[in-house]
Amino acid sequence: MVLFKNIEALTSTVIFVVVVFCPQGTHALISALSDPTAFGPCNAGFTVRRANNDSLVAPAHIGFAEVVTNLGGWDATGQHFTAPCHGAYFFLFHATSTKEEDFTMAIMHNGEYRVTAYGSSKDFQAASNSAVLYLNRFDNVHLQLQQGRIYEHALDNEAYTTFTAFRIA
Repeated sequence: MVLFKNIEALTSTVIFVVVVFCPQGTHALISALSDPTAFGPCNAGFTVRRANNDSLVAPAHIGFAEVVTNLGGWDATGQHFTAPCHGAYFFLFHATSTKEEDFTMAIMHNGEYRVTAYGSSKDFQAASNSAVLYLNRFDNVHLQLQQGRIYEHALDNEAYTTFTAFRIA
């Protein structure tokens, strides 16, 4: 005999507890069926802007001062995206070099390099890149300044570094 009981987690995600009764004894199996795709669509996507001052010089895990949109997955504390469900995701980033120094920036997936962009040091050169990555649930993606320095304007209402992603399939 199998009984199902819904338990509502703090994040409003439904977790199923499956209790199995068998002649050898009672065993409880907690199933991580809280995968959003198991019961419907998975909302995932974000846009963040304006690199934090402590991430303007390499090497640096890029942190962002402002979350423009978070449909799910962006971790503002850890400054990375965590896939709420498996699937294909489109990532795009943009940054600008300083007048004096070039830079290299990369999308990192679970600590591994995926794509890089280069901005030269000739009067604020912009660099962008994008990638479609297949992510498993709980995979992490962040931006890494690998070399050089990036530019952000002194005014808070200006932003030259952006990072965007959304689930496409």
